[in-house]
Amino acid sequence: MTFVKINLLGFISTVSVIIIEFAILSTQGEGAPTNSYSFIPNFVYNFWNRPIGTFLWLLTCFASSITFFILGNNYIISKVAHQILTDKSESLVYPFLDKIFLRSKNNSPHVFKNIGDYSVNKIRMIQSVQEDQNENKWLRRIIAFAMKRVKLDDVDFKNKNQDFYEIFKTKTIQNLKEISEPSKMPIWIALIIQWLILIFIWKTNY
Repeated sequence: MTFVKINLLGFISTVSVIIIEFAILSTQGEGAPTNSYSFIPNFVYNFWNRPIGTFLWLLTCFASSITFFILGNNYIISKVAHQILTDKSESLVYPFLDKIFLRSKNNSPHVFKNIGDYSVNKIRMIQSVQEDQNENKWLRRIIAFAMKRVKLDDVDFKNKNQDFYEIFKTKTIQNLKEISEPSKMPIWIALIIQWLILIFIWKTNY
């Protein structure tokens, strides 16, 4: 399933649900406007008589496109990460990480004393990854995504013998492995939620 297919599926589902929900809201109940093509009277009637259903309809309108875009983007990143880690971990991913961390260590060889030092160097390393035009765009994007998720909450900064660059590298690889399994489940959940909202509007008078 590609990014385009995910968004096309989300678009078709969203448009269908929006039209059906609005038709249900506009025709159910006494006093509904007879002119189904007049949007404003219908909307005012819907909001006045069924505020919860109207709110859910608005939520479907405005949140669905953003949701499917984000889910599609995350799925493609995971899929590409999986392919890269499966096929080119030894030849591409690890050498690139070694280069980035060696460069960062040479530019800032001091030991991190606190979380502030770590945060500043983390930002610098992510920028270094994103700006390295010699590497593949998708590889840089995946590495940067994994680095952003690294947390050192469990690291004792009082221990002067630790190599924080090595710890950061290890945690980056762990994050890469965690995001490398693409899952369509969030996409299906979003679709199910859309249609559950439609059923709620259809079966209730709220």
